[in-house]
Amino acid sequence: MKKKIVAACLVICLLATAVIGTTLAYFTDTDEVTNTFTAGNVDITLLEHPLNENGKTVDKEAAGVEGQAYHVYPGVEYQKDPYITVSDGSEDCYLFVKLENGLAGLETKKTGKTIVEQMNNKGWEALSEPYGDVFVLTVDGEPVIKSENDEVYVFDTFEIDASKNATDLKGIEDKPVKLTAYAVQADGVADAEAAWIASFGSPVEP
Repeated sequence: MKKKIVAACLVICLLATAVIGTTLAYFTDTDEVTNTFTAGNVDITLLEHPLNENGKTVDKEAAGVEGQAYHVYPGVEYQKDPYITVSDGSEDCYLFVKLENGLAGLETKKTGKTIVEQMNNKGWEALSEPYGDVFVLTVDGEPVIKSENDEVYVFDTFEIDASKNATDLKGIEDKPVKLTAYAVQADGVADAEAAWIASFGSPVEP
């Protein structure tokens, strides 16, 4: 089964205004202030560590990759550790992921082991409807702002329920787990959900 991960980034322009000069009676003085503007950059990557030689445990010493294929069996737990890195030089930002989980309904029933439960345990909380498939990174229930070089994990493993059989798994190769990561500037927005709505406006893939 092929898992596809897509990274996304936004480039945000930051604007300011200049104030020039004053005049006084009889005596005058003029001074010009010239501001040079550069575009603020919000930049992230979404990768996962590759599997090692046994095909099950991720190799955290190896460079990240953009997705991997798995041969899966019911009742077996597989390592998968997608992680987001805020790039060097990026502006502060809120982080979001959109989850399209092709394994929903096939996953293990062990408490805390489904993909969404793992995400919740790492602070990823779903936005309110109709954005329920989009999760924002939080700490103690409040959206958190991340800075350059910060690294955060989305989940760690997946497992097909042991009760599933070949009939249940038929067509599983057409049911990928797809994550799309987004970063939105933290400055100039009221909160994380407002940042998402202002940037994308609807639950439709931007």
